[in-house]
Amino acid sequence: MYCSTCGKEISKESKFCRHCGHKLITESSDIVKPSAISKDTSSGVKQILSIKKFFLFNLLTFGIYTAYWGWKNWEIVKRVKGLDVNPGARGFFIVFTSFSLFKEILSLAKNYGYKGNYVPWLLGLGLLAINLIYNLFSRAVEKVEEIDLTAFLIITAIFIVLITLVTAPVINAMNYFLKHNKEESSKFEIKHNYVLIVLLAVIFIFYSIFGLIEGFYTTSYTEATKIEFVNSCVDAGGTRNYCECFYKELQSRLSYQELLTYGLTGQDLPDKQVIIHACSGSN
Repeated sequence: MYCSTCGKEISKESKFCRHCGHKLITESSDIVKPSAISKDTSSGVKQILSIKKFFLFNLLTFGIYTAYWGWKNWEIVKRVKGLDVNPGARGFFIVFTSFSLFKEILSLAKNYGYKGNYVPWLLGLGLLAINLIYNLFSRAVEKVEEIDLTAFLIITAIFIVLITLVTAPVINAMNYFLKHNKEESSKFEIKHNYVLIVLLAVIFIFYSIFGLIEGFYTTSYTEATKIEFVNSCVDAGGTRNYCECFYKELQSRLSYQELLTYGLTGQDLPDKQVIIHACSGSN
């Protein structure tokens, strides 16, 4: 027999849980009205998150939702098991704390007769590997001169699909626990998920405006800048080969933003004489 509040094992004769002090319902107790049961479990149901919504929220936030999901679940585990942990910090580092979180969630579900099973450390390792690979991919993309935004978004979506597949067994286990436990919380109702997504979307748009994802549009800008620079250089008396060489040298020495500043104005170019010397054979 298990306590419906803390989930810990107790003797069948107990009237109160020796762990949390919760009064237990015995056979001799008054029959609980259906409305009361509905009231006790309603908040737990509100916390239930479908796998489809988990995928959608991550897709809209480029995977950031996983950290919030980790925070939410660590908060539940902390409250139910009385652990001395910081849910927010553990949620932020969910990639590393997932090993213990997945184990705790499976334990909670098993206490209520959950028949499903998974290997916590294996799923944790999978989540860690997916995130490491994606980070390496993102860093590699930053070094690419011409980026296809559509391809980048598709690859990002694939990584989110993989994350969803890895966490699906854990989501199912937690949902089972929430359905069978009178765990109550008003902090993580589903509406708060939408608020989070809106805030993250605003942040993403803000950084986009200020050029955080400027590299996604490098292709069109570079071609337009190249044509304008080379034509201006030719009009000034340089040969096309020399001007194209000069532009190429600028690209290798300057950032894209610097290229727009120096390349178009022709003023105060860094290493200008070195570049002229390097391209002198192209005349």
